[in-house]
Formats: sequence, structure tokens, C-alpha cells
Amino acid sequence: AVDDQLHMSNCDDMRKQFEKDVSTNFDVELMGQAHWCLQARITQHANFDMTLDQSRYAALICNRFTPSPPIDTATPEDCETYKRPLPDGFIATKEDQAKDMFEVKRLADEFGFKCSSVVGMLIFSMNTFIYLHFGIRKLAKFNTRPGRKHCEAAAHFLRHLRCNTRCGGLRYCAN
Repeated sequence: AVDDQLHMSNCDDMRKQFEKDVSTNFDVELMGQAHWCLQARITQHANFDMTLDQSRYAALICNRFTPSPPIDTATPEDCETYKRPLPDGFIATKEDQAKDMFEVKRLADEFGFKCSSVVGMLIFSMNTFIYLHFGIRKLAKFNTRPGRKHCEAAAHFLRHLRCNTRCGGLRYCAN
């Protein structure tokens, strides 16, 4: 069973025929133009180009895991410091992992977030923040027992996202 599906076309006649054919063969509820899907804002432009944007989702991630300072107070100095998703020279290895789950819990208490929760939400943001794929995958490799180095990198990643939340979108051209 499929709960939700989106379809799009740059030809109105083709779209109407598709909807007619689907409705004839399946029990569906056509709900009109979508504006949101999977935490992504959908914008259709006059020329039929479409933009998917998760900047609101990025702000939600930042506010959930690093509630202060407010997201709109990122200074130019912060943006320069956190211009890359991961800290300079970040190389995660197995030796950097926490020794046990007690250490993982201590680090979560110290940093104020569970590294695995941050990574899980970041994975979902990969729908539109394409440039973040590499960094998110690096953090996800050690998601079971993240150590101090991984938590520091996740905190850096959140600060990077805080400074760059207004630039996450994909544009699909109609042609």
C-alpha cells in the first residue's frame, strides 16, 4: 500500500489524462497541488519549474538540538567559522568510538543531544541539502557508539546548518 504519491507535469493535458487513467483504475483521492511533502516546501513557478526547499526543516533541527542562540542571530563570524559542514581535518576512526554505552550516555548529557538523533534527522535533510551528503554519511558511520570526536563534529555540523539554513533547495527545470 502507498499512502502518498506526487505526480507532476509541464503539460496540463497530459496531467489531466494521467489523473483520469489513475482514477479509473485505482481508488484514489486526488488532492490538488501539493505545497509540502516530507518536510520540503514545494514551489511551482510560472514556467513550470519546481523548487523543493527544506530550510524550515533545517531550522527545526537546529532549534531542537541547539536551541540557543536563536537561528536568526547567526553572525558573519559564526558563518565564517562554520562554513564547512565538518570541522577542518575531521577524520573519524573506530578508535574514536565510545568504549561503552555508558560513555555514549555521558556524552549525550554533556552535549545536550543524542548523536544518533541528530544524524537521523540530518539523513532526512539529504532530500534537498545535496552538498551535505558526504558529511552526514561520515557522521552516520559511527552512529552506534559515537565518541567525543563524533559529538564535537555533530555539534559543528549543527552550527554549520544554523548559519546556512536559508540555502537548501533543489530546482527542477520544466524542460
